[in-house]
Amino acid sequence: MKETNKSSKRLFKRDFTGHVSGGPRTRAKKINKSCFGNLAPRTIYWDPLGKKSKDHLPFDLRKEMYQNQKKRLEEFDYFHVQRGFSPNDAIDMIRKQVIQTGEWTLPVHILPTVRVVNPQRTPMADYIPRISIDKKDVDVTARTTHNEDDVEWDLDDRLDPDDFADARYSYASPTRETYDFEAVDYGLAEAVTNAMNITSRTVRDASSEAYESLARSIRIAEENAIIYGGDAAAYSDECFNGFSTLGTEDAEVDFADVEVSHIEELIDSGLEAGMNEQSSVIVTNFTTYRNLRTEMREYLRYDKPDADINFGISTFDIENIPVYRSHAMDTTDADKMEAANTVLVDFDSTYMAMVADMNIDPLAKIGPADDIAVWAYGTLVSETGDTTDADHIQYISDT
Repeated sequence: MKETNKSSKRLFKRDFTGHVSGGPRTRAKKINKSCFGNLAPRTIYWDPLGKKSKDHLPFDLRKEMYQNQKKRLEEFDYFHVQRGFSPNDAIDMIRKQVIQTGEWTLPVHILPTVRVVNPQRTPMADYIPRISIDKKDVDVTARTTHNEDDVEWDLDDRLDPDDFADARYSYASPTRETYDFEAVDYGLAEAVTNAMNITSRTVRDASSEAYESLARSIRIAEENAIIYGGDAAAYSDECFNGFSTLGTEDAEVDFADVEVSHIEELIDSGLEAGMNEQSSVIVTNFTTYRNLRTEMREYLRYDKPDADINFGISTFDIENIPVYRSHAMDTTDADKMEAANTVLVDFDSTYMAMVADMNIDPLAKIGPADDIAVWAYGTLVSETGDTTDADHIQYISDT
């Protein structure tokens, strides 16, 4: 039987931020503070491929973020593990005694004990750069013209030092476009019966497995949303818009017939639209990936992520752009293949903006077990378009 992600779609159905008081702006700031601490808004905290960082080197702030939160995490273990408080009561104790604002959740995404060993490949959710934001609405402004026609030549008659500086040149009238995105919260819950050892690197109890499983589920749902979000046929849940909704269709070629020449044409279209090959990646389905690899076998070159990035996903390059395969691009799902079977995306201008990355939040106890939720709050952002035809997301779809 085909494995589907239908169950994961409920991740986007529930309000996981309702416990935070205040209006939308205040709530977003509180949630951001509880997750990221003093990290400044619009700071890159995760860029494992170095696609958005200026020097194009892998970038990971999670270790520093963990050290900043370590005292609170140890407080949680003290109340919960050593003194036997429920997860909910332990967090309440920290909120009362440690945090003046009274807002705090367990930040899963920085915990050293949580390793998302994923049975599905989710390279977009794993590798896409992530920045912190402290408001629900994300506005990005892009300059859409360079005004090369306004450049004047032969300025000799304007270079008299007695002239005013602003009289020497004509002024350009740039065109700017503002794109709007809205963060959404998503997550899911599970009942657990044992204590969650947060700071221990050795204990692997049932609860640790439980929140790792929840974290895996969120990454799988994110992968689907990043690629197909907003496309009702391909991924029907109400989430943020993904590549196939925001991007520009470059060609219609059935996934089984995509060849290296089609990828080269896709890259040409992307570079012509202003994409940078240093910050771009390609994601496709397993069949297309296998066919491309076979076609390129004579000069195949494998690249692996930095040794500090513990994912172990191998890939190959086409024109210096890495190609990844994703389980979200399911070839047995005709709607997905018709939406996009191969995507070229520039990670410098396309990224996840997160009010909060994955957090553990204990829920009200209604039985003998403790219910915990793992949730996140963010959206996919494209700096080249917020509805359709974003230039820095180009894709091939089935006919």
